[in-house]
Amino acid sequence: MTFDHTETSNNDHDLRLKRFLDILETLGKESTDKTPQYLVERALIQLACKDLRQILKKVSYMLDTIELSLHDDTVLQDSLSMWRYQLGTCRNMLFHENISLRRLQGSIKSKVGARSNQISSSSRTNSGNVGYQKDMLQLLEELRELTIAVEYTHKRVESDFQALMSSMSIVESRRAISETEVVSKLTQLAFFFIPLSLVAAIFGMNINEFENKLTWWHWLAVSVSSSSLTYILLYWSKMTNRFQQLSNLMSTLSLNRIRKRTVQWMLVAESIVKKWPIIFKVLVLLVFLAAAAIATFVVASLDSFSIVVRVLICTVAFWAPVLAFGYWWVSVSFFKLPLFSRLMMRVSL
Repeated sequence: MTFDHTETSNNDHDLRLKRFLDILETLGKESTDKTPQYLVERALIQLACKDLRQILKKVSYMLDTIELSLHDDTVLQDSLSMWRYQLGTCRNMLFHENISLRRLQGSIKSKVGARSNQISSSSRTNSGNVGYQKDMLQLLEELRELTIAVEYTHKRVESDFQALMSSMSIVESRRAISETEVVSKLTQLAFFFIPLSLVAAIFGMNINEFENKLTWWHWLAVSVSSSSLTYILLYWSKMTNRFQQLSNLMSTLSLNRIRKRTVQWMLVAESIVKKWPIIFKVLVLLVFLAAAAIATFVVASLDSFSIVVRVLICTVAFWAPVLAFGYWWVSVSFFKLPLFSRLMMRVSL
């Protein structure tokens, strides 16, 4: 389908000419004593004012659309170039329309002043002159209101243009922040994999001093140590800040208050556990004992540690926490007043 610009422009020209003739005919019927030159000028001004009002309505609708779409980042990015072009065109057009209206008002005021001087110098007053003066004053008032509307719309265009630029700055800032977060995540992954790759590469070398004495325990210990060291270096500033905040918090809290809070939470936990069935309580205790036994068997089967080290690991890491938990669990499950809460209450007093 082809679009004929010549035909469209001709149709617009014919429509505009018809409107001009209709306005001219209406003015001719209302003012029979006016000259043809005055009627033509008045019809042209009225036609221009009507067209300008239609333009202001379209610009206002466009500004409403832009203002209601500023919250949507997707629409904002897709329509940015079009909105910038439209706002720039409207700003330029309204600026020149404001100048034209002010010049037209000045021209009409000069004509009204000259006509007033002519009437005052004449000895008689014509009713046509009085009607001309009244008509011109009404036209000046209409042009003044139209000038105010143009200035208001121009200020709104400027405000929306600034809001559009500010919104785009916010969108770009969000995009930069998201890209920074992606780079930060990649950096964290690099801090995790690079030490492991380095350790694996070193252990994979054919070094005579190793003589195939390195086991996977050695690789695991070196890898965990190197990874821990890199993460400590990565989060050192955050860790120091956290420790500083924790020290400040601990300095503001008293030990009695901490004990009372601990007792309160333990009483809440004990009240919840008391509502469980006895079989479930016994099963939980057996699960913890079985886990400690399995962990003890695994550690005891390791030959890379001495017997003393294995006993210390099993005692400190497994059985001491399990016995403490079992003591608390039994006191909660089978005594009216739990022993652990009684002990904590005595300490807190």
